[in-house]
Amino acid sequence: MSEQTNQNDLYTYNVHILDKYECLSLGATTINNLIDENKIKAKKIRSRKEDNFKKPDVLIIDKNKNIIVYQEHKLSSEFNTPAKKEAAIKQEIEVAKKLGAKIFIATDTEEFIWINPLTGENILDENGNQIKMQLKPKEQNNKMIVKLIGDILLSIDDKNNQILKKEYLDPTNLAQKINNILKNLTFASAKMSLYTFVEVFLFKYLSDIGILKDDNSFSYINDLYKKDGYDDAKVLGKYLDGPRETMRKLFPKGTDGTSIINGQVFHVEKDSLNNYVSVDNTATIFKQVILEFQKYEKDNGKFINISKDFKSKLFETFMKNSDDKAGMGQFFTPLKVVQEMVNMVEVKNNMVICDPACGVGKFLLEAVENNLDEFFSVDNNGNLTKSVQLVGYAR
Repeated sequence: MSEQTNQNDLYTYNVHILDKYECLSLGATTINNLIDENKIKAKKIRSRKEDNFKKPDVLIIDKNKNIIVYQEHKLSSEFNTPAKKEAAIKQEIEVAKKLGAKIFIATDTEEFIWINPLTGENILDENGNQIKMQLKPKEQNNKMIVKLIGDILLSIDDKNNQILKKEYLDPTNLAQKINNILKNLTFASAKMSLYTFVEVFLFKYLSDIGILKDDNSFSYINDLYKKDGYDDAKVLGKYLDGPRETMRKLFPKGTDGTSIINGQVFHVEKDSLNNYVSVDNTATIFKQVILEFQKYEKDNGKFINISKDFKSKLFETFMKNSDDKAGMGQFFTPLKVVQEMVNMVEVKNNMVICDPACGVGKFLLEAVENNLDEFFSVDNNGNLTKSVQLVGYAR
């Protein structure tokens, strides 16, 4: 059986994995062809022109045509010893890396070796075991494939090959530290401090899950502090003109004129030479906030899985002793009271759950957490459908 016959058993052109990914079984198609025909989003490789004429066996791309998986297929006779497997990996992994593929897989269609292209090492599961899942979208539960790929994308980088364990962060102590830092800005009210924390938290979270990338990412802004020619004002200016503006586009203002990006604490001006300058200490405060977020990640991990209780604790951290709280129309129901009230209700299929004054949504979130299996169901095609409707109103 040929390599092409082998891969055709697994894929045909345009095999879809739910609505997330598309498998391209390519045959004689070169990387140049794919780029020229706008099949994939990638730049032609400059270091070795011959790499552009490589013929990938299978590519798995996302909706934006980014390469998620670069797959190399071999005959069983070319994949039956450790040396042959290593050769199969070395043959294509550098091209996969240059094209920005997130995952590289070498296979004989029975054994699958998952590799991190950034390190050349095996990708490991949460327990440190090598991932060996077969990737056969025609035969498998595609929901499992999507979940595995998603977990990998959130975890691996140039320093890590292992899927991160789902440890739910509760960064309340970070919020308290940031609150104390923002108090050094005499003009920052409790409400404004809360808005500012939410903005920076969103900046970090969207960076960690891969929405904010490159010079819009948290790591990019944080690394600017280590570069020559970047003072605190210039770094803050780069943030305001880059990531913050990107977040404003991602989360535009609603019909009431409000946005999730409501902070007005951090600001800079430009002098006659178009250089960023700070007229007060906000640039220094911004640096302190960024460094605290970075320190928290170093000690606790990325901001990917956040405790459901954190939102309530966050609000109370900033607003508990503030006169602004009444102005925001908030009433704080203790979490234990929320839990007991939710436990009194039996959630059933086709119910509508409404909280007419939901505030930060504690009642609705607790209902979902306690009855997750009742809220969603999976049909025969693996599609997720909603079984219970949530409705919340907040001022």
